[in-house]
Amino acid sequence: MRILAFASYLGTYFNGWQRQKKERTVQGTIEEALKKIYKNKVNIVGAGRTDAGVHAENQAFHFNPPFKINIENLYFALNSVLPWDVKINKLIETEENFHSRKNVKSKVYLYRLKIGEFLSPLEYLTYALTKYKLDLNKMQEALRFFEGEKDFYKFTVLPHLYESTKRKIIKTKIEIKNDKVFIYFEGNGFLRYQIRRIIGTLIEIGREKKDLDWLASLFDKNSREEASAPVEAKGLTLLKVNYPKRYLYGNN
Repeated sequence: MRILAFASYLGTYFNGWQRQKKERTVQGTIEEALKKIYKNKVNIVGAGRTDAGVHAENQAFHFNPPFKINIENLYFALNSVLPWDVKINKLIETEENFHSRKNVKSKVYLYRLKIGEFLSPLEYLTYALTKYKLDLNKMQEALRFFEGEKDFYKFTVLPHLYESTKRKIIKTKIEIKNDKVFIYFEGNGFLRYQIRRIIGTLIEIGREKKDLDWLASLFDKNSREEASAPVEAKGLTLLKVNYPKRYLYGNN
């Protein structure tokens, strides 16, 4: 039996998703909770990593339980032993050959940005702040440039770690609500820091420090131009991991 799980967490007090010996991580925390329940080591496999400070509403992972526990009882037991900043949203019994990373159809991310001088206490952990006046129309125009399959070589800090730096962004969207900007990305996968460097690039264009010709040059490996540095991690949230329905047994 294999179980697919969806979890939410506040990334502020975690050193990212991936298990580390001396650091508090999301993977390590969930595995410790499973060990308390099963009295045995249980390894989980995530749909992907999130960096330190990045949040999730529905991160996905799978694991093989040492023995069967009623899925509803397991859901309540897990949430009872997990700390306040990570909880399980849903557990699904899935196919034995299911893989939480290899079977991903798409992922949806959101970046929350506030324009102003200060963040309120309720915004502080999940919004990034910019004090600059932004041309949001230019940012919208630039955002569409990232859609489709492109080589994001210059939008990651460690391109040599990947077999290919090509990724497909299926859909983007920008919403503006007063002094808040919400930028959405749906793609088949993302490189490390890719979204945060895209956001930094959009801000440069919104500030009218850069233009679309500069943006186009970033997709030319031979260009000397570099993408903007990554913006703050705390504004980024993994909203959803999508899978083909056959793995979800009719669940949404």
